[in-house]
Amino acid sequence: MNIVRNNFEFIYSTDCDLSPPKIDVNMITVEVGNLGVTSGHPLSKGKELLMITKCTMRFKGVLLSERVVHEYKGEPSSDDGFKDSYLVSDIQETEGEGHMYEFEGVIQNPLAWVDWKIKAKSFELAVAETS
Repeated sequence: MNIVRNNFEFIYSTDCDLSPPKIDVNMITVEVGNLGVTSGHPLSKGKELLMITKCTMRFKGVLLSERVVHEYKGEPSSDDGFKDSYLVSDIQETEGEGHMYEFEGVIQNPLAWVDWKIKAKSFELAVAETS
């Protein structure tokens, strides 16, 4: 298992699949499929964009987690558009120093595009050796 701390600025999440969050006190874990890392990330192997099939994002010391959910009216590939968007707040903002991490992707249940922001004290990406 490779664990890379920080380096969030080299993550490309636009085409990724996101799991619902697993919340344990002040840590949020999100399983991710098809996450990109750009050159500059320790796992990029010098490539401009390297896609990681399966990985886990962990946010520790979470002070805020909220996501805007845009449910699809039909299949994502259709031109049906979205239902009305709504906000899901997993953790209400609390006082403290942290970094704001913002990412996006598709969640399966409900089938939706998600814009997510998490304020946390630290971030790490865990990737199996074979990814």
